[in-house]
Amino acid sequence: MRTARSKNRIFVADDCDEDGGLSRRENAKTRLENLRQKRKEKEREMAMAVPPAPPKRQWLRPPMPSSLPPPQEVDMSGLEFLFEKRLRHSDVKDRGRVVIPKEFALKHFPEIQTKYGIFMYMDDVTTPKLWTFRFGFWSNNSGRVHVLEHACEFFAMHGLINGDFIMFYIDRRVGRFAIGSRKADVQNSVRDEHHDLAGATLMDELLSASSTSDGVGQSAVEDESLAYFPMELLDDDFFDLPKL
Repeated sequence: MRTARSKNRIFVADDCDEDGGLSRRENAKTRLENLRQKRKEKEREMAMAVPPAPPKRQWLRPPMPSSLPPPQEVDMSGLEFLFEKRLRHSDVKDRGRVVIPKEFALKHFPEIQTKYGIFMYMDDVTTPKLWTFRFGFWSNNSGRVHVLEHACEFFAMHGLINGDFIMFYIDRRVGRFAIGSRKADVQNSVRDEHHDLAGATLMDELLSASSTSDGVGQSAVEDESLAYFPMELLDDDFFDLPKL
């Protein structure tokens, strides 16, 4: 009887151990499920609290305008003259990319945060046409060079060549820019063309060597090649670049 009781106790003890093992495994599984559930809830809370990151390079391109402001007849009496720019050989090439002097770009044109810049609309002072340009910049180891792009059609319509001038205005009553042009006299035009062509080929390479598919000229001198470019061949616009 004692043995039987002993065996019975052993049997009961073994049964309790098996039940206890099952219970511990179930408890561990329950705790694991609870941890997973809490983690999912925390991830959902974080996703709701933090806005999703923008797609890569989303900020690089200026948004394409859905509709253009209508062209308007320019009232010259209401225009304020801002500045004029004498066109260089590099300005009137097929890219239609005009280098804007740093002083005037910072003083008169809108502020831009990225090299891809913004679209600018300008009324033509001589024709009822609205021009769309892109104002941006490219950088080198000395600073920024501001450029106004997509000017080929404007040059063609007004017959502008190296040595001619473009003028910029603003009508502050309506907050609109305007653009005009004038031809240089023949004597100055011949002299300027002779001077500019001395460094035209190398300058064109600097302006366009790293052009992207977007048509925006990135610096061809980010490898410091501008540091060794003959300064006497540079346009006046490049002499006093701002420091970053």
